[in-house]
Amino acid sequence: MQTAHNGARTMKPISLLIAEDNELLRLSLRLSLEGVDELSVVGEAGDGPGAVRAAIEHRPSVVLMDIGLPGFDGLVATERIKSATNSRVLILSSRAETRQVLAALKAGADGYCVKEADTDQLLCAIKSVCNHGTWLSDDIANDVISHLSLIDPGLDGQTSLTELELKILNMILEGANLDGIASDLGVHSNQIYAHSQRLMTKLSLSRSDMAESKSSSRHLRASTEHRLSRICPKCHSSWPLAKRNCAYDGAPTRLDNLIGTIFADRYEILSVLGSGAGGTVYKAKHRFMLKMVAIKIMHPNNARKIHALQRFRNEAITSSFLTHPNIVSVLDFGVTEKGLAFMIMDFCNGETLSRAIERRGALTPAQALPLFIQLCDGLEHAHRSGVLHRDLKPSNILVSGIGSEEPVARILDFGTAVLTRDLAGYNLEMQKPGFIYGSPLYMSPEQCRGTKLDASSDIYSLGCLMYETLTGNPPIDAETINEALMHQIFKDPIHIGRTDLGKNSPPILQGIIMRTLRKEQALRYSSAQELKAYLAEVRV
Repeated sequence: MQTAHNGARTMKPISLLIAEDNELLRLSLRLSLEGVDELSVVGEAGDGPGAVRAAIEHRPSVVLMDIGLPGFDGLVATERIKSATNSRVLILSSRAETRQVLAALKAGADGYCVKEADTDQLLCAIKSVCNHGTWLSDDIANDVISHLSLIDPGLDGQTSLTELELKILNMILEGANLDGIASDLGVHSNQIYAHSQRLMTKLSLSRSDMAESKSSSRHLRASTEHRLSRICPKCHSSWPLAKRNCAYDGAPTRLDNLIGTIFADRYEILSVLGSGAGGTVYKAKHRFMLKMVAIKIMHPNNARKIHALQRFRNEAITSSFLTHPNIVSVLDFGVTEKGLAFMIMDFCNGETLSRAIERRGALTPAQALPLFIQLCDGLEHAHRSGVLHRDLKPSNILVSGIGSEEPVARILDFGTAVLTRDLAGYNLEMQKPGFIYGSPLYMSPEQCRGTKLDASSDIYSLGCLMYETLTGNPPIDAETINEALMHQIFKDPIHIGRTDLGKNSPPILQGIIMRTLRKEQALRYSSAQELKAYLAEVRV
């Protein structure tokens, strides 16, 4: 371990005071923070007056302050603590309305974080305010910036990254954590946390996908190859040019100004292929090689989350190692000068399986079976390479030629993938028991519990996918995430043969699908190869 890093770890820990009226939450905060070497919890308080007294007595470096305290609220307590001590105050609240955030900052708070934040984000917030920075949680910062930009329209105009910020961003995308970056750059870790916060805020302001740029990335031309579209700035969904409001949230849509521009100096953006929570995928053509590619560009507001940047990188690295006809390969990965993370992928004509089901309804067994067999091939290749996908679902499957003599199915989006062993000598991320990743409607029971996974977990998810492909609905019906998790763990799905459309499938296919959905891992198929062998025997 390097000397600079050792020096950072031997510094006096940041002293914390926790002001929270919910006793259970206060205990949870103490337990989670006491295990962090850089922190020391020196006191607690359950009301406003107690928080002020404890702050004056202990003089903590940082006070974690709930707003809804009895006696007097956290805003009054913040004002009194700031006037009587040099302590920094980080608001920790379950509410994130812009009006309340601005009121907290006016009262003297040095940061505002939602209670749902994970330990890593909370630690980053604590270090930032301790180092005399200002911290706002990701969504809060975007809302506040939008609110302030109404007052000062020029606020979000300057988003160029400094040389140090570009170094930090590239090191994050190389897999380094913030303490490691501090060590490598010979800078105190608190300074890196402050710089990273400013960097993430700049990235969230990067509006090249909607801004009126005067650079060479403005529209070059509009030809028959280009297809203009609109995008919702709130949920990032893509819409036809005539759609002025998002059908999902009602927000006014904006023209997607990337279409017709040159991206990363060499790719001409032609049209939108799809858009989701992680990024927008565009069809593009290499200017010099004339090759068609797909470019996935990370949404700027997601770039404020370090774990989201690293997940984007994980997807690029994992996919680049997996070369198979039924897996979408990643050809390149990088970041623009403005900090937009992107990956270049194989271009494949087609649509997602979820879109196909939405457009044409459930597939017939004859249409679906060849796709299922190909997905088994792709999944088996990933598993043999030491990769568990962990997020198999219809929206992560690209299909073409449904019902033709040469249908094609390809697996995409390895952003939540995990390794069961080193991949080509590279250890991307080993499994962490207790962490839950994936989409609840398609997650295995063991995945919902956060326990260690093996190939049978992906097979369960593939079973959910096959069930939905043939019936039009996933096997689990739930209104909330928690309800979906509980149903996956404890509730057996309705047998596919008792559904309106599933009963049209051959009994042997029904049995195969229901076996993939067994709650006990040992009762499912042992591998995707075994599942494929059974599917190959089905006659439709």
